[in-house]
Amino acid sequence: MAEQETIRVACRVPGGMKICKWKPGFDDGTGVKTTIRDGEVLQLRGPVYNGGTLDRDGVGLTPGETEVPADWRFDEWLSANHQNPYVAEGLIFIVKDEDDRQ
Repeated sequence: MAEQETIRVACRVPGGMKICKWKPGFDDGTGVKTTIRDGEVLQLRGPVYNGGTLDRDGVGLTPGETEVPADWRFDEWLSANHQNPYVAEGLIFIVKDEDDRQ
């Protein structure tokens, strides 16, 4: 069996965080559409996972890294969450090469 393709995701949130994707659900009769979790929840490792250090604002100097299955489509999650402060401020990002970690 072939090894599953993955991408590396870096997270500077000290304790890491759980993320998931959502899809539109059904109309509950009130005109408000619900949302349903779409797929598995991912646990992103933060700097503390690897014994990393934090700056005085509590942000990880060396991000934690998590191998995410390529078919989870993390790039789509980033696009959908571009206004999330963690994404907008560069605390969660895809690692493409060694220079991206800094």
